[in-house]
Amino acid sequence: MALTYDIDIQKIGTDGLFSDPKLSRIFGGTAATGESSDEYVAKFRNPATAEMLQGADETVRTFFKESGFAFLPSGVDLPEGRHREADTMALTDLMRRLKDHVPKYRLKDADWNGFDISEMIEAFGKSQAVSSDGVTAPAPQAQLMPRTVATAMGLGIAIGFVAFFLVDRLF
Repeated sequence: MALTYDIDIQKIGTDGLFSDPKLSRIFGGTAATGESSDEYVAKFRNPATAEMLQGADETVRTFFKESGFAFLPSGVDLPEGRHREADTMALTDLMRRLKDHVPKYRLKDADWNGFDISEMIEAFGKSQAVSSDGVTAPAPQAQLMPRTVATAMGLGIAIGFVAFFLVDRLF
């Protein structure tokens, strides 16, 4: 099975969830860092991708955990290259967290277990929002344009920062 890097956001409720060790294990250990208290966790849609990341070095896993990832598949049924429109801001925040955590870790020499961070960033950059019914989101109405433009700019900035810092740190 080829790896795909589609990321889905799962809302998880309350900050109290992160202090429960049993729930921490269910969410792939994300709760242990306490940094995912934004009430969501990111999961890869493809089970093979989640499994590959789970098999990476501890440094790589910790980097992703602190950025808000769980190592379980999302179970979301969307076409490849699509994400829920409602998840756009959380995905942008997720890329910011990845960028912010890069300087903390020696990722260059780590064993990524075949996981390709550059492919993940590329997939994120190409991902298109779909409405809740799974249809590609329509063009924004005039009054929504400023927010939509700001979201698009935020995504572009996040991708640029993540790519710059990861390439600089990894290679």
